[in-house]
Amino acid sequence: MFRSYASGSSGNLYEADDGQTRILIECGLPIKHMLKLLPEGLSPYAACLITHEHQDHAKSAHELIRRGMPVYATNGTLGALQIEGPGAAAIQPLQEFSIGTLSILPFDVRHDAQEPVGYLIYSMATGDKLLFVTDTYKVGYTFSGLTEIAIECNFCDDMLSSNLPDSLIQRIKRNHMSLASCENFLSLCQLTHVKSVHLLHLSDGNSNINKMYLEIKALTGKEVYIA
Repeated sequence: MFRSYASGSSGNLYEADDGQTRILIECGLPIKHMLKLLPEGLSPYAACLITHEHQDHAKSAHELIRRGMPVYATNGTLGALQIEGPGAAAIQPLQEFSIGTLSILPFDVRHDAQEPVGYLIYSMATGDKLLFVTDTYKVGYTFSGLTEIAIECNFCDDMLSSNLPDSLIQRIKRNHMSLASCENFLSLCQLTHVKSVHLLHLSDGNSNINKMYLEIKALTGKEVYIA
């Protein structure tokens, strides 16, 4: 149901597909780059969900609307992007909506943006349930019945302290999820039906891919993928 095309501070692009409805999640790349990455272009996708207004997540929002694709985001995000009118679909945290066979519940997260959210995406066609959450230092909810998890795992605490000024360390900790926080969140969720965990938005200089993979694999016992 979930696929990653790009992940990280240089740009984010993902999709959710239950076989009947396909949507993009984030559009944080130039449109030309997006079209190179998407094998079938934009035509198969019913809409794009955006978590918040930062350019690595929303760079091509205006262009998608111009090309006829609806963009779903909170009022805070749409306002920050100066998007309004046809094609701009305003959503609210904890108010469910549907796109085709996908039922989507946005929920609030903690990040330095106007009104950032994560998404719980349920397929009415297959019964699969995807949790998508990125760019937050913690998640204030727990979830059950999940079949797939795509979650930020940005940095390792021991790597942050060794190579960055304290002011930047504190900013990262207030806005992004560490390996320890990711593990704590996953330990609180019901993982019985989870098939795979996708680790998103790893920092280039402050993450240890091998450590993250092995620890999340050991904790969950599930297939783990690094986006």
